[in-house]
Amino acid sequence: MTYEEAISILTKDRALCLFNPLTGDGGPLNEDCRMSAEAMNLAIEALEKQIPKKPIIRKTEDYFGYVKYILCPSCEKVEFGFNQPCFCERCGQAIDWGEEE
Repeated sequence: MTYEEAISILTKDRALCLFNPLTGDGGPLNEDCRMSAEAMNLAIEALEKQIPKKPIIRKTEDYFGYVKYILCPSCEKVEFGFNQPCFCERCGQAIDWGEEE
């Protein structure tokens, strides 16, 4: 099973947890369903971080020419130095360095 498949299944299950069959409303049936949906939200968020994303590359000009900033595609706040880490140190997003610009 891939991360994407697992996310798809959890998303469908979360929707079921957030549906009240007694009223037809979009709300949890009880506290257990609400807690299950919340747990699925956390699981989906964690799985999405495991899918590698390309870093954001920004170039700015200064006195010495162009400076290249490489940022995390999820939190956009982490600048990577000369190394190319597999994961963002701040948010844990997997980084895809393949075919870098």
